[in-house]
Amino acid sequence: MLGIIFTSFVDMIEERLPEIQVERFLETAAPQGGGAYTAVGYYAFEELQSLVVTLSKMTNRPVQTLLYDFGVYLFDVLKQSHESLLWSKEHLFDLLACLDIEIHRDVMSLYAQANPPRFTVIERDEQKIVLLYESARHLEALAHGLIVGAASHYQRNVSVDIQPSSTASGSLITVRLL
Repeated sequence: MLGIIFTSFVDMIEERLPEIQVERFLETAAPQGGGAYTAVGYYAFEELQSLVVTLSKMTNRPVQTLLYDFGVYLFDVLKQSHESLLWSKEHLFDLLACLDIEIHRDVMSLYAQANPPRFTVIERDEQKIVLLYESARHLEALAHGLIVGAASHYQRNVSVDIQPSSTASGSLITVRLL
């Protein structure tokens, strides 16, 4: 996974969970790389899993809740590096519809080893968009948080419903404007 995911996760802990001392957290998690991450590095997905599980145990918060919270936080981080893309999209649904076409394509051109999730628009109208999320990592809670973070950027309130799809590695994500 991209290093910005790891650096942002550690930054979130420092900013939002002051009761957790990052050094103690990293010692407890004992990541393979020792917890020294760079935004441009590339790290194993299993290392992120270990960090999230360790944080869950230390805070008594469910893993899915932590992933959701991280998604909301991560959107704010990512929007700084993709600000021009955001300004070119007038609507939340325009942004969600271009995830594979623009954003993940750019990620793949910079990081050949990256394996971002796939998002396919299944249905779209003025009030809702249905996306097929496909990833063996099953980070739907993270995607949910990213969507809510994006909705906040566009000053929209949304409901997000996530249901398993007929594919083993996928879920249907329905985003409705409120």
